[in-house]
Amino acid sequence: TPTLVVGCDARYGSSEFATAACRVASAAGVRVLALPQANPTPLTSFAVRHYGADAGVMVTASHNPAPDNGYKVYLGGSVVTGDGQGVQIVPPFDAEIAAAIEAAPPADEIPMNDDLVEAVDPREEYVAEAVTLASGEADARADLRIVLTAMHGVGAAMTARVLAEAGFAKVSLVAAQAEPDPDFPTVPFPNPEEAGALDMAIEQARAEDADLIIAVDPDADRCALAVPDPHAEAEWTPLSGDQIGCLLGEFLASRGLRGSLANSIVSSRLLARIARSHGLEHHTTLTGFKWIADVIRKNEGKLNYIGGGEESYGFLREDFIRDKSSVSACCMFAELAAWAADRGMSIYQLLQQVFVEYGLYKDQGVSVVRK
Repeated sequence: TPTLVVGCDARYGSSEFATAACRVASAAGVRVLALPQANPTPLTSFAVRHYGADAGVMVTASHNPAPDNGYKVYLGGSVVTGDGQGVQIVPPFDAEIAAAIEAAPPADEIPMNDDLVEAVDPREEYVAEAVTLASGEADARADLRIVLTAMHGVGAAMTARVLAEAGFAKVSLVAAQAEPDPDFPTVPFPNPEEAGALDMAIEQARAEDADLIIAVDPDADRCALAVPDPHAEAEWTPLSGDQIGCLLGEFLASRGLRGSLANSIVSSRLLARIARSHGLEHHTTLTGFKWIADVIRKNEGKLNYIGGGEESYGFLREDFIRDKSSVSACCMFAELAAWAADRGMSIYQLLQQVFVEYGLYKDQGVSVVRK
């Protein structure tokens, strides 16, 4: 009997869509593990591996406009084995799924029942794994002042808990954006890449004299960061996805981790230069974290994979998940900020140091919204 994990975020229709997916799979003879609703996308990828499932479905529209919804599909044990489990669909599996959809009868003719649906909750295990990613020796953790915003998504509770259990005691939530709200009332577009998305967090960070801003997108698989900048008009500068990935890559490599780093073709070439400097392998992939994670699947245990990033934010550590996760990335970056503070440095100074050592790489994203 195949096993399917189903999760969902808090958007309009997500709960109903997830329930329908569970009932359709159950009637088809599939054992369904239903995750707690309104939780981060990375929890679903984690659960596929944690339960040894054959597939995973996450109902989410990520950072799309409020009216949107959809779902992501993860590969599991009956399709791929070992290190490939928990990776989003890639060819040839996408074409096989499309063919199955085409062959299906109309929706009102598809049987549904709850016979094989079982509620599960792997959040404790997920949090425990995420906390280990900040297992360094940074003494400044307890004093690091962090402002956290979930942008009306599902990431506030789990991200705040992971940071607290990792020793970051001074985490302040942007209260107006902390609870899930599918209307996203305080942001023009629920995407941390968009101009103005961090305005409320920056205002609070200035008032609290914070050291770091962390913003997670609505389904909590990507995180945006901003740091104090003495040269910026607002006194804070958002970091680009490339800068975040390169800082984390340099931090992990400089701590002696051996293996590979990866980024997609639309991302900065700086991470490749960092990898070469440390004697590490580097892989350039197609756009999307499913391709970054697919590097692991194709090597089937032969690759010691440190992690990978992309310009659209997000960072993937292969330790326990096969997708980007803001929850784990936030923990790693907070550890990096505390590590820098122990050495009397800010993140802004650390970034300048990276540029001095490896060369200045300048990049800029352009977002075009069409209605």
